[in-house]
Amino acid sequence: MPILITLIIAVVVGYITSLKKKRFPIWIYMLTAFFGALAGTLISFGDSALFLNYPILNIWTVPVILSILFSLVAIFADRGKMILTVISIFIIITGIAGFIYIDSSPSDYSGLFREELSRAGAERVGQPIEGFNAFIYLEAFPGFIAKDFDGVKSFEGIYNLNDTELEYTRTAGNPITSAEETISEEGYKILLVNFSKRVGVEVNNEKNIATLLDKLREGDPELVSYIGDDFSIWFPEGWYAHENNSSVFFTHDEILDIPKNTESFAAAPWAQITISIIDIDELFAQNLWTDGSGFVISKNSVRIDNMEAIRIVTEAGGTSGEVLSYVFNPDERVFIVSHYPYIPRSQDTDEFEQAVRTFMVNYNY
Repeated sequence: MPILITLIIAVVVGYITSLKKKRFPIWIYMLTAFFGALAGTLISFGDSALFLNYPILNIWTVPVILSILFSLVAIFADRGKMILTVISIFIIITGIAGFIYIDSSPSDYSGLFREELSRAGAERVGQPIEGFNAFIYLEAFPGFIAKDFDGVKSFEGIYNLNDTELEYTRTAGNPITSAEETISEEGYKILLVNFSKRVGVEVNNEKNIATLLDKLREGDPELVSYIGDDFSIWFPEGWYAHENNSSVFFTHDEILDIPKNTESFAAAPWAQITISIIDIDELFAQNLWTDGSGFVISKNSVRIDNMEAIRIVTEAGGTSGEVLSYVFNPDERVFIVSHYPYIPRSQDTDEFEQAVRTFMVNYNY
């Protein structure tokens, strides 16, 4: 397709400009127009900040502009106007150099942005097997908004903003892979342009990338710590801890009377952390969390801040809805960090997920 575009532009521009010829044959104009169109085609694949901010500069318009400029050189040379010929060559060289320079900012820094953002995302939500997509980043970083991902490309599709809702559209053919929504290298370039423009940070060096990440973290909620003998965890403001034997409940009620020896709690929403000294396989069997159980909706291994965990979603016992649990087994202790009701992308569930990412085991108990 790019070759066809180059040839079409070269023929059209070359023929039109040859109408002004004086001494040179038409093939000179065709060849000059071709070299201009070819240079424009190669440059238009740069995905520089200029192209991302101004969609009018694309694989059609850039080759046409350069093809015309190259042809002007042929016209001026044909007519013996050497000063105009030199000026035209200077404009072409300056323009191409400018394109290359602009293409280095922020595109050159999009790789660093991708690395740092992925690393920070993995610290918060673990490393997704297929890589990060827009929805995972929105969950991990409250500093992002849906608009930041408008036009961001994935391996097999694109994200677009529909009013205030971010939508994913598949653009590739079959086969469909599990990584189809993962943000591509080009997608990170667009994300960098969108986000840096929104927060008002011009990206010219590595320090600017660090500033962007600091801006991203400014959206994080204020956290309140709970530090016990066995573990510590930080919940967003508005959650209150209530100790109950070997468990700790977290609710939105500052004052709460929980009957002693309560193993679960009905007043939703809540989070709960329980500690048991038990074989983990036995624990899963007791809770009917084994493979094939009708209670288990999903179960997979994850890594939270360098700790292995099992993330399990189950049907709630004795009531409607679902329960999300993270199970940690760092030593002889088993920690179950649970939340009810589990509603993906709801505020309570998002805040619980944020709290889980701060969970730390005390090994000096």
